[in-house]
Amino acid sequence: MNKAIENIISRRTVRQFKTDLPPEAHLNAIIEAGLYAPSTKGRQSSHMIVVKGIERVKEIDALVKRATEEAKDNPEQIYTERVLSLSYTINYENAPIFIIVTVDTLNSTNTDADGAVILQNIFLAAHSLGLGSVWINQLRYLSDTPTMRAFLSKYSVPESYRIAACCAIGYGATELPKAMARKENRVAVYE
Repeated sequence: MNKAIENIISRRTVRQFKTDLPPEAHLNAIIEAGLYAPSTKGRQSSHMIVVKGIERVKEIDALVKRATEEAKDNPEQIYTERVLSLSYTINYENAPIFIIVTVDTLNSTNTDADGAVILQNIFLAAHSLGLGSVWINQLRYLSDTPTMRAFLSKYSVPESYRIAACCAIGYGATELPKAMARKENRVAVYE
């Protein structure tokens, strides 16, 4: 089987990580793969913040809780109760890398799609290098809170950019789960 297709088929979400940081060369390759993702009209209107190390990733917890408190009246913020619970942590998986992907709403009519393909490239690159990954959704509706906007601005993310996707990355602490059986009748061919 083609190695790229094999990588796609064998990749799984990892939910428990070792705390070891991957080599800098691996992280750079993963980020570069994200930067080569397709984008709306080829505009490359995205920006990533890469949070490195368990202590820095834990700092995101407090940030997310403050921003969620600020956004609790936003009807799109579906994670309020979960995030504000005492047991919640953004990094329940103990991943040493957390990536926040933002996309420019002025130059992309498909911010969610642009963020998703960036993460897909990141996930596949990480898997090919022996690392695991998991999608984190809780930040998507927090871009316009004062707390999150201040954080994004600190890392040179322009005002028109919104959080489109986030992920945690690291070495898996458990074996990859087996693939679920694929459901039938999901493809129709029009000839």
